[in-house]
Amino acid sequence: MFCRFADPAVLQRRSWPAVEACYSRTWTAYRMTPHCHQQAEIMYVLKGKCRIHLYATSAGAQQTIRLSVGEFIFIDAGVVHALEVEESSYMVNAEFSIHADEISMLSLSTLYQASEAMRWWLDARRAFLCGVDSDGALHAALSTIVDNFTRLREDEKPLQDVRMGQLLLACAQSLHAANTAASSLIYIRQAVQILTERLDETIRVEDLARQIGISASYLQKLFHQVQGMTIIDCLNRLRIERSKLLLTRTDDAVIDVAMATGFNSRQHFTRVFTSIEGQSPQQYRKAMKERQRQQMFALG
Repeated sequence: MFCRFADPAVLQRRSWPAVEACYSRTWTAYRMTPHCHQQAEIMYVLKGKCRIHLYATSAGAQQTIRLSVGEFIFIDAGVVHALEVEESSYMVNAEFSIHADEISMLSLSTLYQASEAMRWWLDARRAFLCGVDSDGALHAALSTIVDNFTRLREDEKPLQDVRMGQLLLACAQSLHAANTAASSLIYIRQAVQILTERLDETIRVEDLARQIGISASYLQKLFHQVQGMTIIDCLNRLRIERSKLLLTRTDDAVIDVAMATGFNSRQHFTRVFTSIEGQSPQQYRKAMKERQRQQMFALG
């Protein structure tokens, strides 16, 4: 019995993939006819560039994915797609079917339980996913399968199952990393936008995380990983940038600038401003006014 990779049935039965076809070759000025098949597919670019056209149905909306060196795409069974290469592209490809009730020492449900990345991949149930092979593990696994495919003996099937497991894990980890990074950037952008809109308010990390829809601990972790700073550090930098505009463009007192940008005292504002800018708010205002005066004198 064949299953799509996105089909929940692959976890309800003892399912395991079997490679049906694979290749490593150079395509030159080539446009493939749109098609679909019962096999899921991994297409990996080693040299050059290519475009993968994907269709919702045989006549439906088209999406185009551009791939370059070290990038790959997973396309599930039954998805209409076509490869296009304008100049030259060296690619590695593996097509595999998911067999339910397959007799194998391994199963997708075992990998699902053992690997967070596999859980993410199977739970995503996406018709296609793109990733980057940042550590070369996917290329190594693909190459091993391709190199041994044509000379595989019957008694080597357990070894091929292990190779397939290595391929799936490498693919899952790369896909998970790429898509987690994209999600992380979205969460960070949402958080920074909220902080920017509410600079003059007291903002609790828990409330910020709740508004975005993730946990406070995860949001704090993302800021450390992506921004290299805490949420409070980011908020202070945003507040200082706003205060610089007010110091430059208005004659408001320093205490008023401090309150307008969310600081609860002039002393706190001055301490944070000096730690970030290397000078006090008063020194910054004086320096900016002197620069403006010089610029006006030069233009006059």
